[in-house]
Amino acid sequence: MKSSKEENQSNIQRNSVFPFQCSYFITNDGFYWYVRAPPKHVSELLDFIWEISHDHKLFLLDYRFSQRYKLWDQTFDAENHKWKKNYDFMIKSVLESTD
Repeated sequence: MKSSKEENQSNIQRNSVFPFQCSYFITNDGFYWYVRAPPKHVSELLDFIWEISHDHKLFLLDYRFSQRYKLWDQTFDAENHKWKKNYDFMIKSVLESTD
């Protein structure tokens, strides 16, 4: 039997059509939603977020003015000679760091 979290995620996937590249993660406290939208659509997107979520944190990235960084040494598992690409490292640790 699916948990309510899994059911919510399934409903969103089944019923949603979204015009921009995005990823989302449903958490126990709500959701994280990464959207890559052109600047001219940010206002509409914010209006939508404010309608569906009364308690939210917003993080904006401006690709025109962002900087590139060297590879972070923590992303490479030297013992196994492989790049770290597991869910806990790539997703969970990042989401936890935003709290």
